[in-house]
Amino acid sequence: MTPPDGAVPFGRAAAVLASARRVLLTSHARPDGDAIGALTATASMLRRRGVDATAVLADPVPRRYAWLSGAAFIGRWPQEIGPHNVGAVDAVVVLDTSSRSQLEAVWDYLSGTEAPVIVVDHHAVGDTLGTIRLIEPTAAATCQILARWFEATGWGLTRPEAEALFAGLATDTGWFRFPSVDATVLQQAGRLVAAGAQPAGVYEALYLRDSAARVRLFAEVIREMELRADGRLAVLTVTQQTLRACGAEAADTEDLVNEPLRIERVVASVLVSDLPDGRSRASLRSQRDVDVAAIAASLGGGGHHRAAGTTAAEPLDSLKRRVTDAVERALGQSCPGE
Repeated sequence: MTPPDGAVPFGRAAAVLASARRVLLTSHARPDGDAIGALTATASMLRRRGVDATAVLADPVPRRYAWLSGAAFIGRWPQEIGPHNVGAVDAVVVLDTSSRSQLEAVWDYLSGTEAPVIVVDHHAVGDTLGTIRLIEPTAAATCQILARWFEATGWGLTRPEAEALFAGLATDTGWFRFPSVDATVLQQAGRLVAAGAQPAGVYEALYLRDSAARVRLFAEVIREMELRADGRLAVLTVTQQTLRACGAEAADTEDLVNEPLRIERVVASVLVSDLPDGRSRASLRSQRDVDVAAIAASLGGGGHHRAAGTTAAEPLDSLKRRVTDAVERALGQSCPGE
């Protein structure tokens, strides 16, 4: 859904970037297609306008997005680029999040910089961050907001930029099958195709080039899947040991939480994983009845009505118990007769 004219300060943000010579761009930990697509497209747009644009992430770019133009030039923060060598910048652009928990590695820098910070995001839950906030919770993806922004400013799109934005829009909508998809999303996708994005090629690059390790991981985790609440809740568990046994990495778990939703009775799905630093993470998805964003928020996380997550400083089994209990309670309240 497109907000009324003036609801998002596109012009003000564009003016900041138009006068900038050096810009730093970043996004959230565990970057997904929307984050990588947004980073690469925005960095490309700035560079062709003569801006020295540096893109950084706390985590490496997942293999499935390495094909995007510019992905190879995203630096690691702070190992490669950090407060010690980033230098003076005229603006900072934060994409696809405004949550401190997702920006821990770069948060101190963002909080201390004197440069204007532009936040472009479609998540309703976040922290106070940004001099200029281009936040549209009704948008299906951050790449949808960026596409509208670039169109509104008249900056146009190159084919690689259109392809990156299309990839972000497609992945954050489950290839246009999630409830967030409406006429405006499909119209935007059409304009990106007109600008050069090739859906068949994007689909092949995203979904038909999985590593054998990723396929083994999916098979192993689905094999151990638990069904609860009379089959309406699926619970998946991924441990560091599972990843090592399959030869997989954390980025290979992307989309895994959606797999059980193809089961007829499953309404909600939870994926719980342990992290190398001793914390645990839970990803939540639902098809109807359950507001997983509210559940995640009650556990210190956030997200969307149908897709959310949280990270906690506690063992996997503890977080798993709290999350599944909360989802089961929500299912009971939404469907008391079942």
